[in-house]
Amino acid sequence: MCKDRAGGWGPRAEGKTSRRLARALILLAAFGLSTAAAAQDLGDPTKPTPLSPKGASSGAESAGPRWRLQSTLVADTRRLAVINGKTVKAGERVDGATVVEVRTDGVVLDYDGQRMEIRLLQSGVQRRGG
Repeated sequence: MCKDRAGGWGPRAEGKTSRRLARALILLAAFGLSTAAAAQDLGDPTKPTPLSPKGASSGAESAGPRWRLQSTLVADTRRLAVINGKTVKAGERVDGATVVEVRTDGVVLDYDGQRMEIRLLQSGVQRRGG
């Protein structure tokens, strides 16, 4: 039981409180559904960006390189590269080219018998002698 406007306790005050509680729960549920829907529209912030914007044609008329080197990992036991969003190692294929070698600053690819090197962009960070 709850206190009513007259200061007394009774079922009438309890009914008003439960209606208010029900309204509050409905509003919270609606808010929760709207934020869940908005969160589904968000993409993975760690996923590499696409090479071309959505809707752009992909053909001979598109400018820029076909392969984009995004990162390399060179360790004692393994050498990996991320090209066009795909993690590859020597001997594997990515978008029609075979990875020949993974280096710290770039990758050597073989495409239709032609060898080409793609390099990482310089970060602009300079090291000072200490």
